[in-house]
Amino acid sequence: MVLEGYMQYSLSSLASITNLTFTTQSDTISSSLSLAFTVFICIFPFVIWYLLWKRFLVLKDPRQIITFGSSYFEIRTDSKAALLYNVLYMIRRLVFAFLAVQMGEHCSLQAMVLIYTSILMSIYFILVRPFEEKSLNRIEVFNELCILFASYHLLLFTDFDYSDPSDTEEQHLQTQYMAGWSIIAVTTLNIIVNMAIMCYQTAQSIKEKWTNWRKAQLDKQKVKLHQVKLQAAPHKGLTPLKQQIRQRKHRARNLGSLDFDSLSQSDKFERGGADQINLTPALDGQVEAYFQSTTQVLKAEYDKEKPQIRDRKSRKQKGENVAKEEFEFKIVRRPRRLLEYSEQILEPQNQ
Repeated sequence: MVLEGYMQYSLSSLASITNLTFTTQSDTISSSLSLAFTVFICIFPFVIWYLLWKRFLVLKDPRQIITFGSSYFEIRTDSKAALLYNVLYMIRRLVFAFLAVQMGEHCSLQAMVLIYTSILMSIYFILVRPFEEKSLNRIEVFNELCILFASYHLLLFTDFDYSDPSDTEEQHLQTQYMAGWSIIAVTTLNIIVNMAIMCYQTAQSIKEKWTNWRKAQLDKQKVKLHQVKLQAAPHKGLTPLKQQIRQRKHRARNLGSLDFDSLSQSDKFERGGADQINLTPALDGQVEAYFQSTTQVLKAEYDKEKPQIRDRKSRKQKGENVAKEEFEFKIVRRPRRLLEYSEQILEPQNQ
């Protein structure tokens, strides 16, 4: 909020100190508050600068993002020069406010300061590129060049040299009139370009959301169709042995005893998930042996991986990326063990 309204705060604070009075108690309090607020406005950019540089190495920490994230939102955190963007943003507006309030009679000086600040900011954007997205850097460079081009026109609106006898006042007014149209053209171009970029980004966002929504709807339809097919022919094309295995898998999955991906499910197993499997109706001896073996494999696999699972869970809560380790455990190691055991049990029977 301070960053967005810094220009207004600067103007109001600098304007309030132009007429300080200490005659009455209320005037004294008002003037003192004006001075205090002006001092705060002046030192605030440097406080932000100090805090960002002091915490440069931990700016990506979630706690730092919650506390100071607004001061470097969408700004690169791998460069100290990039972190100066908001600091320069506020200092520049403080200078503009000072020129407008305190230097109102020096129009040429105001124009020159505006030109020099635009040149310096253009150099900063081109060399540093403070934003994470390339498009934002390009937009800022374009906007700054438009400001610089418009700033040069301001010199024509000051009391420039009338000493040339061949130039009349009417000719000078005509020059200013044409300069005004030139500024309007630059401003219109800037508005059109920025509006076009905003419309394009909005269209891209809408398209992406529509694609994701449509994909989700298609996935739901596929799931429903698959469920209908399973209900119509749940064991079509399967041998009797595989049909019994599939039935047993569904029963075990419903009990939640074959899911060891989370600690809560593993606790279910230790509280009697394996016993619940044994309580189901007795099936063929081959299937019973297969599931007893696979259940033992799962429990042994979990007991072996339990410390690593707890470690992954704690690191995941801290914000670390453990997706690769979870993928390796779920998709690679555990299914490979089950496949080896199932082949050892079922292969002799199939022969």
